[in-house]
Amino acid sequence: MKTINAVKVLVVLVSVVGLTFVSCKKDDKTKPVIPVKVEDVNGNYSGKLMVTQGTAKMESTIALSSKTNTISIADLPVSQIVLSVVKDTQVAQEIVKKLGKVKYDLSYTAKVNTAKTGVDLTFAPKPIELQFAVNNVNKKVVANVVAGPVGVYTGKTKTLKFGITIDKVTVDGTAITPLAPIAYDFQSLVKK
Repeated sequence: MKTINAVKVLVVLVSVVGLTFVSCKKDDKTKPVIPVKVEDVNGNYSGKLMVTQGTAKMESTIALSSKTNTISIADLPVSQIVLSVVKDTQVAQEIVKKLGKVKYDLSYTAKVNTAKTGVDLTFAPKPIELQFAVNNVNKKVVANVVAGPVGVYTGKTKTLKFGITIDKVTVDGTAITPLAPIAYDFQSLVKK
């Protein structure tokens, strides 16, 4: 008798579990995919930024905002740029502190991808210009910025990912050589 009851309970459990999986599978098929629009990129984001130059890596948390065709970064880390000019780490840190928050605007054009699940961003970066004193002499430092691969806004996760690279730094018009490129990798920034 106990064996028959145990078998009945087992059959009922297997049936319920089987129906649960069938039910979930059915729900996934009927769930509509909401297509994204170019305007969905607009908003405020936060997430991780990895800055790499040669073997040196620096990870930080960053916040930025996106409005029609412009990503605005209120506090772009520029320590690697300053270290390219001033080789003394302590002096470079003092300069970065004096510079304060460095604002950078990055222009882009946007296009919804063919699957209508995300927006591809093509960047048109402008140089980063800094003014600071080196040995009590004011210097104009210009960092040339090149776009990385196409940036992507993913509608389902509401995340933004893109990268830029500094391939040349000049001080009062003279290029610093050699210069290892400085890569900024904005990793999966989440829309607030």
